[in-house]
Amino acid sequence: MGYFPDFASTIYFARLRNNLGLYYALTGAKISGKQLYSVGLADYFVPESRLADLEKAFAEGIDENITLEKLKKIVESYSEPEKEPIEHEDLIKEAFSGKTLSEVFAKLEELSTVDEFAKKTLHKLQKSPPRSLRVAFEQYKRAKTMDVNQGLEMDYALTRYFALLLNLCLNINHPSLMHEHDFVEGVSALFLKKGKKPEWMDKSIDDIPDETINKYFKPVTDPFRKIDFANIK
Repeated sequence: MGYFPDFASTIYFARLRNNLGLYYALTGAKISGKQLYSVGLADYFVPESRLADLEKAFAEGIDENITLEKLKKIVESYSEPEKEPIEHEDLIKEAFSGKTLSEVFAKLEELSTVDEFAKKTLHKLQKSPPRSLRVAFEQYKRAKTMDVNQGLEMDYALTRYFALLLNLCLNINHPSLMHEHDFVEGVSALFLKKGKKPEWMDKSIDDIPDETINKYFKPVTDPFRKIDFANIK
């Protein structure tokens, strides 16, 4: 909807096997709780049928002396180790291995002639805002060498650039902000004017110069900021 994966999620996406993280970052595909555990995005999977029992165990076992290790043991006792395979994982590994987003599109086009999943994935990406896709791809690449604190810092800067309405309300001026409208357009099409075809800023991913994308990753001076991400543990 004209946004990007935030809350440092790409830090974890960038460490998933077989390019699954890039697939999730670009497509926003849904993933089940058991699959979250399977790919390593969750430490435990507790089935819905045992959540009430887990809540009761928390209520009975948590006090002022509780430790993280004790919490883990409580959750572990109600979790299930069974993993759920990711459909089309081999194809995702192949299709999303490109060094550029254009290479990913080209590989999906090639595979779409013989595979329906590749065809649907390509169609979904073609309908998505090109600029958001380019930013998410760059974000994913940078996240590979970052820790969580650096990821939060990166996403904070991206949020300031994308959230045009918030920036205008705070009267924070930046040249690139005055030209952004994909986020507003996406929210409008998804929630306010359902069925309306969004009009994105760019026609395709290849219309956007690299220097334009790099501008999104420059730090933003924010006089209202009160969080130092470097000291978050």
